[in-house]
Amino acid sequence: MRVALKCECDCVVLRNSPGSTNYPEIVGLNQACTLYSATPGAETVDGASSISAGYSLNVRELWGRDFVVLLGWFLFYQIVRVLLIEYLNGSYERADVAIFRKEDYETKALNETLKERQETREKNRDVVTPVQKRTLPDRKAFTWENANYIVPVPSAVPVGKTTALDVLARRKNIGMVTGDMLVGGKPLDVSFVRNTAYAEQMDVHEGAATVR
Repeated sequence: MRVALKCECDCVVLRNSPGSTNYPEIVGLNQACTLYSATPGAETVDGASSISAGYSLNVRELWGRDFVVLLGWFLFYQIVRVLLIEYLNGSYERADVAIFRKEDYETKALNETLKERQETREKNRDVVTPVQKRTLPDRKAFTWENANYIVPVPSAVPVGKTTALDVLARRKNIGMVTGDMLVGGKPLDVSFVRNTAYAEQMDVHEGAATVR
């Protein structure tokens, strides 16, 4: 502890009465200091020694007591917090709080049913079931090659996924579209535009929405 207590004024015996200057303000040869662990003739007293002699406290052990006090307060607040969460229903009104309720009779019955189904699936996993051959329907594939979309230089048409899909779906009426676009190896007819659709996902949308 780097605190030095100075022996002066009320800590000095003999000391001057009001208006008197018979004795020096600091400890002299015929005076004594009343602080704990003071040595004769010394003008200062070590703070750690004074606390140890007067209050039986070891300064080097104070951190341990402080740690115990902090730990006690921490445990106290945690206990209060747990009790409030357990018995104060107002904390359940928030939408971001996950509530783990105790298992009641209905929930227990549902869990038992789910457990039985899982065990049944585990038993039937090794059972070989004959697979029937299914013929896939004949679907025509849409292919394209060297598809280009030509627009004037100062055009405001963006270049991205949406523009590419609009070009392939023949929805663009600005600019010139070149290249080969085939369905089942045949050129596109007039009905292609009416029969073709896609779900467009906008770049800016709400966090809960995925497709608009």
